Amino acid sequence: MPTLEIPERYVAGVCKILRLDDKAVEEIRSSLEREGQSDAAPNDVRSKMSRAVSDLEIMEALLSLYAVKSSRELPTEEFAVAVCAAAERQASDCRKLTPDEQTRSKGILIKLLNIDSIGTLTKAFDLQTSDERIFCEARIFTDLRPVFGPDIPQGPKGLVIIHHLKLSYHQPGTNRRWNFYVSLDAEDLAALHKVIERAEQKAGALRSSVSKTPYMGY
Repeated sequence: MPTLEIPERYVAGVCKILRLDDKAVEEIRSSLEREGQSDAAPNDVRSKMSRAVSDLEIMEALLSLYAVKSSRELPTEEFAVAVCAAAERQASDCRKLTPDEQTRSKGILIKLLNIDSIGTLTKAFDLQTSDERIFCEARIFTDLRPVFGPDIPQGPKGLVIIHHLKLSYHQPGTNRRWNFYVSLDAEDLAALHKVIERAEQKAGALRSSVSKTPYMGY
């Protein structure tokens, strides 16, 4: 059985999950199944999860568990056993579970982590964001720069237009943003525009070539 370590910020949520009553488990599972049936892009998985689960700690823990299960590609039952074992080691509340409660807790995890549609979305999101840097936003600032000759009081001899491309990104697992800037002229803008158009054309061609397979994303 693989050994797991639950991040400290999710321990309380996992313990809440393991102590849910039958009614709450069925309500959460039904809500997750309902949310998973509608069309969505991978980056919608968090909003879907938050609509299905009102308790923030439980929602965050479930989202994290789905992500880890997806990345490790473990069978649900095996993963549930590993999570229960980790909870027993890390949380004092979970150490008090009786053998019957431990069996029931494993069943709760199997029920809540075995929803194919949510699992597929989570897997797609993991594939979509499994890079060192993930794009957040972009802006272009445009400036006029004067060109002066030797006699400055006479004013500028001409003007040049400079564009500054600001790209913001974050790294997986962090909320912090980083920025970097690139200077562009008119030719650079045209080249960038062509590159973007080409990428859009390739995406369209790929969608057409795999039309029988559901496309996830925009």
